This record gives sequence, structure tokens and C-alpha cells, in this order.
Amino acid sequence: IRRAKLDGVLERVKESEDKNDANGYINILREIRNVLREQKQYQLADEIRLKLKEMGVILGDTPQETVWKGKR
Repeated sequence: IRRAKLDGVLERVKESEDKNDANGYINILREIRNVLREQKQYQLADEIRLKLKEMGVILGDTPQETVWKGKR
């Protein structure tokens, strides 16, 4: 996963004024993070979690899936 693309999606979440758009981008990031964790790229996966947290979005890992809650 390219860093520039990831940063672009994170920026879209931050700038999005449409709740549905923001939710879609958050779900994309959640899926990307899951793939990164499967590939043992934990540093980048943790960075996604941290960046979303800074935007008020909290990710929670369950045995079945990753869920999120927050301002969006």
C-alpha cells in the first residue's frame, strides 16, 4: 500500500463535509488496516488507527471484525 494513497484517503476523511462520504472513507481505511495487519505491517496499521483517533474516530478490534465509532 502506497503511503501517498493512504495519506490522500486520510485527508479526504478530514476534509469531508458529507457524512456518507466520510463514513465510506473510514470503512476503506478500516479494510486497508485489516489487510496491513494480515501482512504484519503493524506500524502502518497503528498509524491509521492513530490518525483516525486524532480525527475523533475510534477503531475497536473484535475477534470477528474491526468496528469504529466516532464523530462521523
